Amino acid sequence: MAKAKKALAPFGVGIKEEEVISVEMPNKVGELQKVAKKIANARIDIHYMYGTAGAGKTSICVFKTADDKKTIKIINKQ
Repeated sequence: MAKAKKALAPFGVGIKEEEVISVEMPNKVGELQKVAKKIANARIDIHYMYGTAGAGKTSICVFKTADDKKTIKIINKQ
């Protein structure tokens, strides 16, 4: 993070660090919906999310929610 701050400082760019949740899931149709539905059913707001889906068998989604600790518990429930 220190290198990024130093590189961006001359541009006057604001930097904000936040903890987020990273979820690895199968790269198949409907997998993101399953995770998002668990979060919604627990009545937790998703502030933002982004993800990657390559040609591999898994994808990674990053979430920031209103209650990350509770979200982690919800996602990990089987």
